Amino acid sequence: MASFRILAVVLAVATFSYACRAQECNTLFTFNGSAVNFTKCSALPQQSASLAWTFYENNSTLLVGFAGTAPSSSGWVGWGINPTAQASMVGSSTLIAFSATNGSNVLPYKLTQDVKDVNVGLACSPIDLIIESSAVEIQGTSMSIFAALRLPSNQTTLNHIWNRGSSVRSFQPLEHGLSREDLSGYQTIDMYTAQSLGGGKPPHHNLKRTHGIINTIAWGILLPLGVIVARYLHPFTESLWFYIHVPLQTLGYLLGVLGWALGMRLRAVTSAAHKSHENIGIALFVLATLQVFALFLRPNKDHKLRIYWNYYHHSIGYIIILLGIINIFKGLDILSPGGNWKSGYVGSLIVMAVVALVLEVVIWFLYFKKRRDEGLP
Repeated sequence: MASFRILAVVLAVATFSYACRAQECNTLFTFNGSAVNFTKCSALPQQSASLAWTFYENNSTLLVGFAGTAPSSSGWVGWGINPTAQASMVGSSTLIAFSATNGSNVLPYKLTQDVKDVNVGLACSPIDLIIESSAVEIQGTSMSIFAALRLPSNQTTLNHIWNRGSSVRSFQPLEHGLSREDLSGYQTIDMYTAQSLGGGKPPHHNLKRTHGIINTIAWGILLPLGVIVARYLHPFTESLWFYIHVPLQTLGYLLGVLGWALGMRLRAVTSAAHKSHENIGIALFVLATLQVFALFLRPNKDHKLRIYWNYYHHSIGYIIILLGIINIFKGLDILSPGGNWKSGYVGSLIVMAVVALVLEVVIWFLYFKKRRDEGLP
Protein backbone atom coordinates (compact mmCIF):
# COMPACT_ATOMS: atom_id res chain seq x y z
CA MET A 1 0.00 0.00 0.00
CA ALA A 2 2.84 2.36 0.86
CA SER A 3 4.54 1.62 -2.48
CA PHE A 4 1.33 2.49 -4.33
CA ARG A 5 1.15 5.83 -2.53
CA ILE A 6 4.79 6.57 -3.34
CA LEU A 7 4.13 5.82 -7.01
CA ALA A 8 1.05 8.03 -7.01
CA VAL A 9 3.05 11.00 -5.72
CA VAL A 10 5.73 10.55 -8.37
CA LEU A 11 3.18 10.17 -11.18
CA ALA A 12 1.50 13.36 -10.04
CA VAL A 13 4.47 15.31 -11.40
CA ALA A 14 3.34 14.88 -15.00
CA THR A 15 0.45 17.32 -14.72
CA PHE A 16 0.92 18.58 -11.18
CA SER A 17 -1.01 21.54 -9.84
CA TYR A 18 -0.07 22.40 -6.29
CA ALA A 19 -2.66 24.15 -4.16
CA CYS A 20 -0.27 25.83 -1.76
CA ARG A 21 0.23 29.54 -2.20
CA ALA A 22 2.13 32.24 -0.34
CA GLN A 23 1.41 32.21 3.37
CA GLU A 24 -1.10 29.33 3.14
CA CYS A 25 -0.94 25.61 2.53
CA ASN A 26 -3.10 22.73 1.43
CA THR A 27 -2.65 18.99 1.65
CA LEU A 28 -4.31 18.42 -1.73
CA PHE A 29 -2.40 17.75 -4.95
CA THR A 30 -4.30 17.25 -8.18
CA PHE A 31 -3.23 15.42 -11.34
CA ASN A 32 -5.18 14.31 -14.39
CA GLY A 33 -8.38 15.23 -12.62
CA SER A 34 -7.55 12.97 -9.68
CA ALA A 35 -6.46 14.03 -6.22
CA VAL A 36 -3.68 12.92 -3.92
CA ASN A 37 -3.77 14.03 -0.30
CA PHE A 38 -0.90 14.43 2.07
CA THR A 39 -1.86 14.29 5.71
CA LYS A 40 -0.09 17.46 6.89
CA CYS A 41 1.12 20.74 5.45
CA SER A 42 2.82 23.93 6.56
CA ALA A 43 3.21 27.39 5.06
CA LEU A 44 6.90 28.08 5.65
CA PRO A 45 7.84 31.42 7.23
CA GLN A 46 10.28 32.54 4.50
CA GLN A 47 10.31 32.92 0.69
CA SER A 48 6.59 32.11 0.27
CA ALA A 49 7.46 28.41 0.28
CA SER A 50 5.28 25.57 1.52
CA LEU A 51 5.64 21.96 2.52
CA ALA A 52 3.21 19.01 2.61
CA TRP A 53 3.96 15.49 3.83
CA THR A 54 2.74 12.10 4.92
CA PHE A 55 4.73 10.17 7.50
CA TYR A 56 4.51 6.38 7.82
CA GLU A 57 5.88 5.55 11.25
CA ASN A 58 5.83 1.79 10.72
CA ASN A 59 8.60 1.95 8.10
CA SER A 60 9.91 5.53 8.77
CA THR A 61 8.98 6.65 5.25
CA LEU A 62 8.32 10.33 4.60
CA LEU A 63 6.45 11.40 1.47
CA VAL A 64 7.05 15.09 0.93
CA GLY A 65 6.07 17.82 -1.51
CA PHE A 66 7.94 21.14 -1.39
CA ALA A 67 6.89 24.18 -3.42
CA GLY A 68 9.08 27.26 -3.80
CA THR A 69 9.66 30.19 -6.13
CA ALA A 70 13.07 30.84 -7.66
CA PRO A 71 14.31 34.43 -8.21
CA SER A 72 14.37 33.73 -11.97
CA SER A 73 13.46 30.96 -14.38
CA SER A 74 17.18 30.09 -14.61
CA GLY A 75 17.43 29.81 -10.83
CA TRP A 76 16.94 27.01 -8.34
CA VAL A 77 15.03 26.05 -5.22
CA GLY A 78 16.18 23.51 -2.67
CA TRP A 79 14.85 21.63 0.32
CA GLY A 80 16.64 19.30 2.68
CA ILE A 81 17.06 17.77 6.10
CA ASN A 82 19.77 18.34 8.69
CA PRO A 83 19.70 15.34 11.04
CA THR A 84 21.83 16.97 13.74
CA ALA A 85 21.60 20.78 13.80
CA GLN A 86 18.50 22.92 13.47
CA ALA A 87 20.13 26.22 12.54
CA SER A 88 22.96 25.06 10.26
CA MET A 89 23.12 24.30 6.57
CA VAL A 90 26.38 22.39 7.13
CA GLY A 91 25.62 18.69 7.29
CA SER A 92 22.29 18.98 5.48
CA SER A 93 21.23 16.56 2.78
CA THR A 94 19.27 18.44 0.14
CA LEU A 95 17.33 18.04 -3.07
CA ILE A 96 17.70 20.97 -5.47
CA ALA A 97 15.45 21.65 -8.46
CA PHE A 98 16.40 23.65 -11.56
CA SER A 99 16.10 23.71 -15.33
CA ALA A 100 19.04 22.82 -17.57
CA THR A 101 19.66 21.91 -21.20
CA ASN A 102 18.37 18.41 -20.49
CA GLY A 103 15.10 19.72 -19.02
CA SER A 104 13.90 19.78 -15.41
CA ASN A 105 16.16 18.31 -12.74
CA VAL A 106 16.02 17.44 -9.07
CA LEU A 107 19.40 16.24 -7.79
CA PRO A 108 20.93 15.42 -4.38
CA TYR A 109 23.58 17.70 -2.84
CA LYS A 110 25.41 17.34 0.48
CA LEU A 111 26.17 20.69 2.11
CA THR A 112 29.64 20.32 3.62
CA GLN A 113 31.83 22.66 5.63
CA ASP A 114 33.97 23.25 2.54
CA VAL A 115 30.95 24.57 0.65
CA LYS A 116 30.53 27.20 3.35
CA ASP A 117 34.14 28.09 4.24
CA VAL A 118 36.12 27.49 1.06
CA ASN A 119 33.25 28.34 -1.29
CA VAL A 120 33.86 25.24 -3.40
CA GLY A 121 31.30 24.50 -6.08
CA LEU A 122 28.17 22.71 -4.95
CA ALA A 123 28.43 19.47 -6.93
CA CYS A 124 25.86 16.70 -7.12
CA SER A 125 26.85 14.13 -4.51
CA PRO A 126 25.58 11.25 -2.35
CA ILE A 127 23.58 12.36 0.68
CA ASP A 128 22.81 10.86 4.07
CA LEU A 129 19.22 9.98 3.21
CA ILE A 130 17.74 6.99 1.47
CA ILE A 131 15.72 8.36 -1.46
CA GLU A 132 13.20 5.81 -2.64
CA SER A 133 11.91 8.09 -5.39
CA SER A 134 11.98 11.76 -6.38
CA ALA A 135 10.51 13.97 -9.07
CA VAL A 136 10.18 17.63 -9.99
CA GLU A 137 7.86 20.01 -11.79
CA ILE A 138 9.00 23.43 -13.01
CA GLN A 139 6.72 26.08 -14.48
CA GLY A 140 8.66 29.31 -14.96
CA THR A 141 9.90 30.35 -11.53
CA SER A 142 7.51 28.01 -9.67
CA MET A 143 9.38 24.85 -8.75
CA SER A 144 8.08 21.83 -6.84
CA ILE A 145 10.04 18.90 -5.45
CA PHE A 146 8.54 15.49 -4.67
CA ALA A 147 10.33 12.76 -2.76
CA ALA A 148 9.86 9.57 -0.79
CA LEU A 149 12.54 9.38 1.89
CA ARG A 150 13.52 6.77 4.45
CA LEU A 151 14.22 8.44 7.80
CA PRO A 152 16.04 7.07 10.84
CA SER A 153 13.76 5.01 13.05
CA ASN A 154 11.91 6.69 15.94
CA GLN A 155 12.27 10.14 14.37
CA THR A 156 9.18 12.30 14.92
CA THR A 157 10.60 15.80 14.36
CA LEU A 158 12.26 17.22 11.28
CA ASN A 159 15.12 19.74 11.10
CA HIS A 160 14.53 20.93 7.56
CA ILE A 161 16.03 23.76 5.51
CA TRP A 162 15.08 25.45 2.25
CA ASN A 163 16.48 28.19 0.04
CA ARG A 164 16.68 29.52 -3.49
CA GLY A 165 19.19 31.09 -5.86
CA SER A 166 19.20 33.01 -9.11
CA SER A 167 21.42 30.85 -11.33
CA VAL A 168 22.91 27.43 -12.04
CA ARG A 169 26.14 26.70 -13.91
CA SER A 170 27.06 23.21 -15.19
CA PHE A 171 24.54 21.58 -12.85
CA GLN A 172 26.05 23.48 -9.91
CA PRO A 173 23.60 25.79 -8.08
CA LEU A 174 25.33 29.10 -7.42
CA GLU A 175 25.25 30.99 -4.13
CA HIS A 176 21.96 32.15 -2.69
CA GLY A 177 21.36 35.70 -1.50
CA LEU A 178 22.51 36.97 1.88
CA SER A 179 19.47 38.89 3.06
CA ARG A 180 17.77 38.01 6.33
CA GLU A 181 15.11 36.07 4.44
CA ASP A 182 17.75 34.08 2.57
CA LEU A 183 19.57 33.20 5.79
CA SER A 184 16.55 32.12 7.84
CA GLY A 185 15.11 29.25 5.80
CA TYR A 186 15.24 26.58 8.47
CA GLN A 187 12.78 25.12 10.93
CA THR A 188 12.17 22.21 13.25
CA ILE A 189 8.73 20.79 12.75
CA ASP A 190 6.69 18.10 14.51
CA MET A 191 5.69 15.65 11.78
CA TYR A 192 2.54 14.59 13.66
CA THR A 193 1.12 17.99 14.66
CA ALA A 194 2.71 20.20 11.92
CA GLN A 195 3.69 22.62 14.68
CA SER A 196 6.90 24.59 14.33
CA LEU A 197 9.29 23.92 17.20
CA GLY A 198 11.68 26.71 16.32
CA GLY A 199 13.53 28.35 13.46
CA GLY A 200 13.09 31.33 11.22
CA LYS A 201 15.92 33.46 12.59
CA PRO A 202 19.31 33.45 10.90
CA PRO A 203 22.47 32.43 12.79
CA HIS A 204 23.95 35.18 15.01
CA HIS A 205 20.67 37.09 14.72
CA ASN A 206 21.03 38.84 18.09
CA LEU A 207 24.61 39.88 17.34
CA LYS A 208 23.57 41.29 13.96
CA ARG A 209 20.61 43.13 15.46
CA THR A 210 22.73 44.64 18.25
CA HIS A 211 25.36 45.70 15.71
CA GLY A 212 22.69 47.38 13.59
CA ILE A 213 20.93 49.18 16.45
CA ILE A 214 24.13 50.53 18.02
CA ASN A 215 25.50 51.78 14.70
CA THR A 216 22.21 53.40 13.74
CA ILE A 217 22.11 55.31 17.03
CA ALA A 218 25.81 56.27 16.81
CA TRP A 219 26.41 57.17 13.16
CA GLY A 220 22.83 57.92 12.16
CA ILE A 221 21.39 59.87 15.09
CA LEU A 222 23.89 61.10 17.71
CA LEU A 223 26.58 62.38 15.33
CA PRO A 224 24.10 64.23 13.04
CA LEU A 225 22.48 65.79 16.13
CA GLY A 226 25.93 66.91 17.30
CA VAL A 227 26.55 68.62 13.96
CA ILE A 228 23.14 70.34 14.08
CA VAL A 229 23.85 71.63 17.58
CA ALA A 230 27.29 72.96 16.60
CA ARG A 231 26.09 74.72 13.47
CA TYR A 232 22.84 76.23 14.67
CA LEU A 233 23.48 77.00 18.37
CA HIS A 234 26.94 78.44 17.84
CA PRO A 235 25.67 81.82 16.54
CA PHE A 236 23.39 82.27 19.58
CA THR A 237 25.46 80.99 22.49
CA GLU A 238 28.99 81.62 23.64
CA SER A 239 29.83 78.14 24.92
CA LEU A 240 26.60 76.20 25.50
CA TRP A 241 26.75 74.73 22.00
CA PHE A 242 30.21 73.34 22.75
CA TYR A 243 29.13 71.61 25.97
CA ILE A 244 26.29 69.90 24.09
CA HIS A 245 28.22 69.17 20.91
CA VAL A 246 31.19 67.45 22.57
CA PRO A 247 29.19 64.93 24.69
CA LEU A 248 27.00 64.03 21.70
CA GLN A 249 30.01 63.45 19.47
CA THR A 250 31.93 61.58 22.17
CA LEU A 251 29.02 59.26 22.92
CA GLY A 252 28.41 58.77 19.20
CA TYR A 253 32.07 57.90 18.64
CA LEU A 254 32.24 55.45 21.55
CA LEU A 255 29.05 53.68 20.42
CA GLY A 256 30.35 53.72 16.85
CA VAL A 257 33.56 52.00 17.94
CA LEU A 258 31.52 49.39 19.81
CA GLY A 259 29.32 48.84 16.75
CA TRP A 260 32.39 48.57 14.54
CA ALA A 261 33.93 45.99 16.89
CA LEU A 262 30.70 43.96 16.75
CA GLY A 263 30.90 44.15 12.97
CA MET A 264 34.42 42.76 13.05
CA ARG A 265 33.19 39.96 15.30
CA LEU A 266 30.41 39.19 12.84
CA ARG A 267 32.93 39.04 10.00
CA ALA A 268 34.94 36.49 11.99
CA VAL A 269 32.05 34.15 12.84
CA THR A 270 30.10 34.23 9.58
CA SER A 271 30.97 33.46 5.98
CA ALA A 272 28.81 36.26 4.59
CA ALA A 273 30.78 38.98 2.83
CA HIS A 274 29.34 42.47 2.35
CA LYS A 275 32.38 44.27 0.98
CA SER A 276 30.99 47.75 0.43
CA HIS A 277 29.29 47.78 3.85
CA GLU A 278 32.46 46.56 5.54
CA ASN A 279 34.72 49.02 3.69
CA ILE A 280 32.51 51.99 4.54
CA GLY A 281 32.47 50.83 8.17
CA ILE A 282 36.27 50.75 8.27
CA ALA A 283 36.44 54.20 6.64
CA LEU A 284 34.02 55.57 9.24
CA PHE A 285 36.10 54.19 12.08
CA VAL A 286 39.31 55.67 10.66
CA LEU A 287 37.83 59.11 9.91
CA ALA A 288 36.07 59.37 13.26
CA THR A 289 39.27 58.39 15.08
CA LEU A 290 41.17 61.07 13.14
CA GLN A 291 38.54 63.59 14.26
CA VAL A 292 39.11 62.65 17.88
CA PHE A 293 42.90 62.98 17.64
CA ALA A 294 42.51 66.26 15.72
CA LEU A 295 40.90 67.78 18.81
CA PHE A 296 44.24 67.54 20.62
CA LEU A 297 45.86 69.52 17.79
CA ARG A 298 43.25 72.28 17.61
CA PRO A 299 44.95 75.71 17.41
CA ASN A 300 43.76 78.62 19.50
CA LYS A 301 41.06 80.86 18.04
CA ASP A 302 43.52 83.61 17.12
CA HIS A 303 46.09 81.26 15.57
CA LYS A 304 46.63 81.69 11.81
CA LEU A 305 46.16 77.93 11.26
CA ARG A 306 42.81 77.80 13.06
CA ILE A 307 40.84 78.54 9.88
CA TYR A 308 42.46 75.57 8.09
CA TRP A 309 41.80 73.33 11.07
CA ASN A 310 38.15 74.41 10.93
CA TYR A 311 37.94 73.54 7.23
CA TYR A 312 39.39 70.11 7.96
CA HIS A 313 37.19 69.45 10.99
CA HIS A 314 33.98 70.52 9.26
CA SER A 315 34.61 68.70 5.98
CA ILE A 316 35.59 65.42 7.65
CA GLY A 317 32.57 65.72 9.92
CA TYR A 318 30.14 66.08 7.02
CA ILE A 319 31.80 63.16 5.20
CA ILE A 320 31.32 60.99 8.30
CA ILE A 321 27.63 61.92 8.51
CA LEU A 322 27.08 61.14 4.82
CA LEU A 323 28.94 57.82 4.91
CA GLY A 324 27.20 56.84 8.14
CA ILE A 325 23.74 57.33 6.68
CA ILE A 326 24.68 55.45 3.49
CA ASN A 327 26.06 52.53 5.49
CA ILE A 328 23.00 52.36 7.73
CA PHE A 329 20.80 51.85 4.68
CA LYS A 330 23.20 49.22 3.37
CA GLY A 331 22.97 47.46 6.73
CA LEU A 332 19.17 47.62 6.69
CA ASP A 333 19.17 46.04 3.23
CA ILE A 334 21.42 43.24 4.50
CA LEU A 335 19.44 42.53 7.67
CA SER A 336 15.98 43.02 6.08
CA PRO A 337 14.54 43.48 9.58
CA GLY A 338 10.97 43.88 8.36
CA GLY A 339 8.38 45.88 10.21
CA ASN A 340 8.92 49.65 10.21
CA TRP A 341 12.64 49.79 10.96
CA LYS A 342 13.65 51.43 7.69
CA SER A 343 10.66 53.75 7.57
CA GLY A 344 11.31 54.68 11.21
CA TYR A 345 14.89 55.67 10.43
CA VAL A 346 13.81 57.55 7.31
CA GLY A 347 11.31 59.40 9.50
CA SER A 348 14.04 60.39 11.96
CA LEU A 349 16.19 61.68 9.09
CA ILE A 350 13.28 63.72 7.76
CA VAL A 351 12.70 65.27 11.19
CA MET A 352 16.39 66.20 11.55
CA ALA A 353 16.48 67.55 7.98
CA VAL A 354 13.37 69.71 8.55
CA VAL A 355 14.79 71.06 11.82
CA ALA A 356 18.11 71.82 10.12
CA LEU A 357 16.39 73.53 7.20
CA VAL A 358 14.28 75.75 9.48
CA LEU A 359 17.32 76.68 11.55
CA GLU A 360 19.34 77.34 8.38
CA VAL A 361 16.70 79.80 7.21
CA VAL A 362 16.64 81.43 10.64
CA ILE A 363 20.39 81.99 10.89
CA TRP A 364 20.62 83.38 7.35
CA PHE A 365 17.68 85.68 8.02
CA LEU A 366 19.36 86.95 11.19
CA TYR A 367 22.67 87.32 9.34
CA PHE A 368 21.21 89.53 6.63
CA LYS A 369 19.14 91.46 9.18
CA LYS A 370 22.28 92.22 11.19
CA ARG A 371 24.10 93.39 8.07
CA ARG A 372 21.18 95.63 7.15
CA ASP A 373 20.99 97.09 10.67
CA GLU A 374 24.71 97.85 10.51
CA GLY A 375 24.31 99.50 7.10
CA LEU A 376 26.38 96.88 5.32
CA PRO A 377 25.52 95.80 1.72
